[in-house]
Amino acid sequence: MNQKDDNQLIETIRDGKTNAYAVLIERYERLVFSLALRMMKNREDAEEVAQDVFVKAYQSLNSFKGEAKFSSWLYRITYNRSLDMLARKKRQPTFENTETIVNLNLDAIENVLDAMERKTQQELIQQAINQLEADEAFVISIYYYQDQSVKEIAEITGLSESNVKIKLYRSRKKLFGLLERMPAFNKEEFL
Repeated sequence: MNQKDDNQLIETIRDGKTNAYAVLIERYERLVFSLALRMMKNREDAEEVAQDVFVKAYQSLNSFKGEAKFSSWLYRITYNRSLDMLARKKRQPTFENTETIVNLNLDAIENVLDAMERKTQQELIQQAINQLEADEAFVISIYYYQDQSVKEIAEITGLSESNVKIKLYRSRKKLFGLLERMPAFNKEEFL
C-alpha cells in the first residue's frame, strides 16, 4: 500500500472506471473495520461504520487532493463516523481517573512488553485496548499498529499535535494501568 498506487487508483476512478474502487476497499477494509471496532466496541456497529466510511469516501473522492496519504484521509473519515455514531447512541465516554496512576515509568512499559511471550503479549494488549475509551483506542491503534505519526494523527482527528501527544501519553498510562491489573501481568517481576 503506497501513496502512489492509491493516487493512481483514485485517478482511474475519477476517470469513470468506478470498479477500481473495489481495489481500494479491499486494500483498506480490514484496517477501517478494526479501527471502527476499537472505537465502537461492537461488531455490528463497527460494520455499519465501515460501510458508511467507504460510501462517504467514494462520494467525497473528488475532494481528495492527495496532499495527505489516502489512508490518513480514510482514517479521519473512520474516526469522525465512529464519533458520530457514538454521539447518536448517546454513549458518553467515561474516563477513568488517570491521576491515580502515579510515577509511571514509560521505560518499564517497554521492558514489560518486551519480556512477555509474544502471543500472550498481543492478547493482553488487545484486551486492555478494548477496555480503553473509543478515542483512546483509536489513537493508540493508529499510532502503534498503523505507524501513523503524531502529525498524521492530528490531521486525522482534528486535534493539535500537542493534544495528540497528551492523548497518547494519557492513553499509554491508562493502558499500562489496565495491563497491571491483569492476572498474567506481574509488575514485581519486571521492576
